[in-house]
Formats: sequence, C-alpha cells, structure tokens
Amino acid sequence: ILKNLFSPFKKKLSWDHFSWVTYTDPEIATFGRNAKTLTEQGVSFETLEIDLTEEDRELIDENVGKLKLSISPGNKILGGTMIGSNAGEIAQELILAMSAGLKVDDIFAKIYPYPTASRINKKVIQQKMAGKLTDRTKWLLQKLYQLFG
Repeated sequence: ILKNLFSPFKKKLSWDHFSWVTYTDPEIATFGRNAKTLTEQGVSFETLEIDLTEEDRELIDENVGKLKLSISPGNKILGGTMIGSNAGEIAQELILAMSAGLKVDDIFAKIYPYPTASRINKKVIQQKMAGKLTDRTKWLLQKLYQLFG
C-alpha cells in the first residue's frame, strides 16, 4: 500500500504469495495459493503431505498436526498449509522459498540441526526427491550400503 501511495509506478495486489497465521490452538499457517485456486486457474501441481509426528522434534513435543504443500512441475512451492504448534514460525522458510521462487531442491539441500521442528519442511520434500530415484539407482544404492554399511 505504501509503495503504491508514494511511487508513481503502481503495482497490482497479487494474492499468489500472500500468507497469514490463525492463532488458534493449534496454529494454522497458510501461504500462497490453495489446491482449489490452482485447479481453477488450470495450474499443474503436485500435493505433498506429511503428519508433523513424522519428525522427531514434533514427536518429542507431542505436536500433532499436518503440513500440506502444492508444488509446481518445476519444483517450486505454489502454496501450502501447516497446522500445529508454532506453525507460523515453522512455515517461514517455506514462505520465503515460495516468495523468492526457490526450488524445493534448495530446501532439501539445507542441513538442519537435529532435532528441530523445522526439519519437517525437509522431510515433506524428501517424498518428492525419493520419487526421482529410478529402480536402477535404488538397486545401486542398496548394493553400496551392503558393501560399506
């Protein structure tokens, strides 16, 4: 609003990267476009979903909830929702990645301290990365693990 007020170059409001947190118990963090909007706009996307209890820190803290992401064919975050304690804080790196146009590969490559609640962001993306493994690659990795594991 301020930029449009003081600048001669007006910019139309885009809801594509809008985010908000509903401070209930548990919190609900929502960002970007939801599946319904993406479908209505004819955008191709894949949905990744994970329970927060899949991450050790969330299990220790007894934080129940869910993370759901919409990912483009180009591996960019289009939107998502997280429900759980501190969802507003945990979702911040996903919101930044979406706003900056980063690929999920960038989040996957990040090294997270163990155990931290935000590791759930990497864990959901592991689903996408595991899908890239071919049968031949899986076989090779199993053999290497047997040899050196």
